[in-house]
Amino acid sequence: MRTKIFTICFLFILFSDDGISQSFKSISKEISKCEFRTGLKKVKKDTFYIIREKLYSIEKLDFIAKSDTLFLIESYSFENGDYYGLIWNTLDQLGYVYNNGIFRFDVDKVYTDYTCKLVQDWDTTSIRKEEELNSSMMNPRNIYAKRVVKRNGNVEVECIKFKEFFLLNRDR
Repeated sequence: MRTKIFTICFLFILFSDDGISQSFKSISKEISKCEFRTGLKKVKKDTFYIIREKLYSIEKLDFIAKSDTLFLIESYSFENGDYYGLIWNTLDQLGYVYNNGIFRFDVDKVYTDYTCKLVQDWDTTSIRKEEELNSSMMNPRNIYAKRVVKRNGNVEVECIKFKEFFLLNRDR
């Protein structure tokens, strides 16, 4: 009898988590679908999706468990083949660089504080303005930002692609 009660309690706890991590794989797929559907990406094979799945499988995203809002910024450097990423919520964050199957987590800043603030505020108007005014680098990276919000069991994904921007006096 005790075993049955314990099993029922365990299953209830296991399936009652309503945070983002409950179905991270499906959320990650929804992110990829959003980017493809909105034309941000043209190819269905999504390397960022594969990287997110690897991060989750090595248990680097445990902090997302009780979050109802998650932010992601991802980009790729053609020069060196590095994938850059930052995933965060109000509890914690994870910045990484990925290349040839190897993660590096010892990176200080993957993106500027200002870029992260604009994404967290989901201020797409200011992002577009910054892109227009301060994306004058020779070959700026494309940055893919996402906001994932879970409300009443439904997941809403918003995504935007913009060119990397930088203003020396503000972002150094």
